[in-house]
Amino acid sequence: MEKTIFKNSQDVIFGLSKKADGDMKIWPDESNVQATLNRNKFFSSKGINISNVSSALVVHGDKVFVGVKTGACSYESYDALISDTPGIILAITAADCPPIYLFDYRNKVIALVHSGWRGTVLNIVGKTIDKMIFTYNSNPADIQAYIGPRIQTCHFIVGPEVAKEFKGVCVEHNNGELHVNLASAINMQLLAASLAPRNITISQFCTFCQEEYFSHRRDKFPRVQAGIAYLGIRSQ
Repeated sequence: MEKTIFKNSQDVIFGLSKKADGDMKIWPDESNVQATLNRNKFFSSKGINISNVSSALVVHGDKVFVGVKTGACSYESYDALISDTPGIILAITAADCPPIYLFDYRNKVIALVHSGWRGTVLNIVGKTIDKMIFTYNSNPADIQAYIGPRIQTCHFIVGPEVAKEFKGVCVEHNNGELHVNLASAINMQLLAASLAPRNITISQFCTFCQEEYFSHRRDKFPRVQAGIAYLGIRSQ
């Protein structure tokens, strides 16, 4: 995964776990013993105290939680989190869906967004940026974005019912199959939110092609298993 994304600050902590780190998916109202152990071990290896990590229990919607102030919280039914609290680590799970990392370097505001095809159709990334602007007075010109590893167009084959949700934009036809370019769609939404093209970085990693990442479409586990994306600002 790229290391030099947020060029204006050395204080940003971010990353995405790999398959070898174990399943990180947390399910509401379950014990989640193994996933909790995997998370503890993974974040410890990164020098991050698990008590500082707060997670969105993603549901492929467009709800954004604004103002994460403490760690060790789980936000059910949310697919994006925003915080301006140093030391707090935001986290979402992903297993093909793109994690979107947002950083307002001037106001030191971070947001982490889960944007699968449903979230992309709902423009969750645009809604998250709107909330950064409204709540923290963020200027889009100061927001840097990173579209993380995800299933790329080569393997994201969809049916006509999904393709029509994109209204023909970012849909490619290949040997009679329909493919959606999620990164292109999200990039268009970032530009529509007035982010500068120079502040948008798109990962070249495909979770389906590169087996070190979880891929729900490739692995076909009976139940979703996922890696964990994380983003935070170092405390002083």
